[in-house]
Amino acid sequence: VRQVAPERLHRIDESAQWLRSALRDHGFALFAPEAAACAAGITLCPEKTADAARLGEELERRGFLLNFRSSHLHRRNLIQLSLLGDPPRADLERFLHALREARGALARTAESRPT
Repeated sequence: VRQVAPERLHRIDESAQWLRSALRDHGFALFAPEAAACAAGITLCPEKTADAARLGEELERRGFLLNFRSSHLHRRNLIQLSLLGDPPRADLERFLHALREARGALARTAESRPT
């Protein structure tokens, strides 16, 4: 078990600040305002027309494990990710890229469905 050293907590906090900022810059809404945000976890609010479960499943196919299946998240159409594992910046950048691609792919699928 890795110990929770102050340096690790600092890295997690910096990573969370960077990722929250990058998510907002790319048009993603976050559940918690910055002043109340927890560094260890980030909750995404997909667009009203997007299905968090479908987005979460698409991200799982791309190699990311997220929380979106619990009843309270499902009811609210939310996705949570954890930074407790202290992922490197490259993994966070890969997640952000995958999230943008998945959101676009699901939007294109929704647009191509007959109404």
